[in-house]
Amino acid sequence: MHAQADNHDSIVKTISAVNRYLTESIPPNRFVTLFYAELDPKSGGLTFLNAGHNPPLIVHAAGTMEQLASGGLPLGIMSDAEFREGRTQLHPGDVLVIYSDGVSEAVNPSGEEFGPTRLL
Repeated sequence: MHAQADNHDSIVKTISAVNRYLTESIPPNRFVTLFYAELDPKSGGLTFLNAGHNPPLIVHAAGTMEQLASGGLPLGIMSDAEFREGRTQLHPGDVLVIYSDGVSEAVNPSGEEFGPTRLL
């Protein structure tokens, strides 16, 4: 990721290059989910790409929530997969919540999944 980020001028190009590498390097029955973001700390602008990962959430200070789902397929499946970046704005008091499926798929002693509704 670091090497590709230094060689490309957009997150779509960066992730596309990583995807091509993984498609050639990992077994066909494997893939990688990824959430990648770049934050401009001065403006609060967040550029992101979600490649098959659970969509992170922004809990806005005003009480609303936003899911960050723009992106594409998990990495390593198709070498020519197309990706798209998303953009949003973080404001003072907003919280970015990035989580894995281990959170939403956790089960209690009764076998009930935590689930996305409880996460929200």
